[in-house]
Amino acid sequence: MSQRRDALAFDLDGTLIDSAPDIAIAVNRLLADLGRPELDLPDIRRMIGDGAGTLVERALTAASVPHRAEELNGYLKRFLAHYEAEPVRLTRAYAGVPETLAVLRAAGYRCTVCTNKPQRATDMILEALGLASYFGAILGADAVQNRKPHPDHLAAALTAIGATSGEAVMIGDSANDVAPARALSMPSIVMAYGYGRAPLSELGADLILEDFAGLPDALDQLETAR
Repeated sequence: MSQRRDALAFDLDGTLIDSAPDIAIAVNRLLADLGRPELDLPDIRRMIGDGAGTLVERALTAASVPHRAEELNGYLKRFLAHYEAEPVRLTRAYAGVPETLAVLRAAGYRCTVCTNKPQRATDMILEALGLASYFGAILGADAVQNRKPHPDHLAAALTAIGATSGEAVMIGDSANDVAPARALSMPSIVMAYGYGRAPLSELGADLILEDFAGLPDALDQLETAR
């Protein structure tokens, strides 16, 4: 009988935490600096998931801010200064996340974070929410050369906890999570409440969950199907 998959790689935004309100505050502070009106939270929520640089570029475009490629790094730094000043003012873990992570740890699962959020903000948020201790490794976008959806990011997150792709499951909310898992021949689970823009049925995930508390049963279901 094959060994149980006991390594879990988690996306962050839209999977473990609802960070959109604080991201929106920082985006709108940047736009205010530039004399532009605010963007709505639902619009900003749809911009999340592909890294801070892409988020800023999307926000500038949506707000009709003229910008050249060489200017984006400056705008990104200004956004991050706003964001890292108050990254957990409104950010919260989704319902059932702390309790379920505790259950998974007690069951012997090894957990790692694989996120396109910058490392500094990721560490600040997980520490503030009391979630950091559940993870053997935390790899933000700037901790690797190639971020998601490149499989190198996911592979590095697994290596950091001493796991291989054959021992692991990816848990996320978007194509950026499913694609690297498929590239590494790993099963994936997506959360229906997340920030993913594509229809969930088109992502190719093995399972779709409505709530995080259902994760232990979903993992058992994947094992039964092997």
